[in-house]
Amino acid sequence: MLDFKMRCSNFVVNWNTIDEVFKGTGNYIYPVCAYLFVNEEKLLTEEMLLEHLDIFNQYQDIFSTFPDDHIPALFTCLLATMRNPIQELENSIELYTELCKYFKGSENLMLGSIFVNGLIRRNQYAEIAKKTKDIYSLMESAHRILTSKEDIVYAMFMAISARNNAKYIVSAADYYNQLKKKFSSGGTLLSLSYTLSMYDWANKATRVTQLYNCLVSNKHYYGTSHELSTLGVVAMTNAHLKLMAPQIVTANKILFALKDYSSATSAKKARLVHASMIVSSVYPYAKNETAEKIAIKTSVARYSLFLTAVTGKI
Repeated sequence: MLDFKMRCSNFVVNWNTIDEVFKGTGNYIYPVCAYLFVNEEKLLTEEMLLEHLDIFNQYQDIFSTFPDDHIPALFTCLLATMRNPIQELENSIELYTELCKYFKGSENLMLGSIFVNGLIRRNQYAEIAKKTKDIYSLMESAHRILTSKEDIVYAMFMAISARNNAKYIVSAADYYNQLKKKFSSGGTLLSLSYTLSMYDWANKATRVTQLYNCLVSNKHYYGTSHELSTLGVVAMTNAHLKLMAPQIVTANKILFALKDYSSATSAKKARLVHASMIVSSVYPYAKNETAEKIAIKTSVARYSLFLTAVTGKI
């Protein structure tokens, strides 16, 4: 298994390869793209990305409806993670079409379809789409002002779980109320709360504040705005937080020392997010975790970093 030092190096190399291919369009999304390959020993090549960009370009009837300039890089890299990209993308589009019966088409909806598609059967698409709408309606009932279109993807994650849907909403409301004593209330805190609801830890809100405080004691200050959902992911790592915090500090220093990284971004909060997510990826899941749960949590981590990047443009 790659240690976090090698992961930091590979993360930056992949980031720069992505930058070479996409030439600075939506460059805040490149760390998200690089993170998709954080567990891989192989490095991305320009040829690999161009091959999958060609597949992306064959589906412009879907992707051209998403206006942001980071769309080609993001979805090309997602395709590069797939074993059978054409078939998996076509299945994801089929699920996306079902979801569009209940929601307005969007980048987030397509992203969620890709994350969820591999965890359900094709004959479940209509059922999952309807279930997602029902869960999202519960979200809106609980937090009408704060609930946003970004939360639809969390509803999708909940829809494919065997757990009672209402319990997710109740749990998220509880985490929100606990955490607003520490962090500013708002939509980003609600997204953090939905993130936590996908994990099995006891005292989840406490773990988030503990990790934040551990980093502060090491003179590292995690962002408390759009960065919050990633803080939740890292806090849910199967690790002793007091031991992991110094490793995050070390990874943060490694990234800063890498010339290609320091030229790519100077934002301290962005670097701390990247260091934290890289370190958390080293820790294995608990032995009793099913493959389905691991896949959902992997997707939650990726989506959380996506929200941080797109919302904060970091």
